[in-house]
Amino acid sequence: MLKWGNSILGMVSLLFLYMYIGEKMKNNKNFLWMISLLSYASLSIYLFHREVDEALLWLWQPSNPYIMFLYVGIVGLLITIVLAYWIQKGYDRILQNKQK
Repeated sequence: MLKWGNSILGMVSLLFLYMYIGEKMKNNKNFLWMISLLSYASLSIYLFHREVDEALLWLWQPSNPYIMFLYVGIVGLLITIVLAYWIQKGYDRILQNKQK
């Protein structure tokens, strides 16, 4: 029960942080482009993040947990976002060809 409560508290806190940042950055074109890209690729990010993480850890598994967190969190996230974007683009292209 405590774990669930902490999760909800963390999610609500992040939601308010995102709302605050979004309000401050709503006229910034680069910020809006980045949010649009993440929104577009979000399902593919969800579907493929574990495969990317496992592949990265297969290539190199740091012994220090902090370095592993940074390695998977930064390198893995960037690779996952780029890969997910192109997977989504390919999927959209397939659907457009089927509709013709």
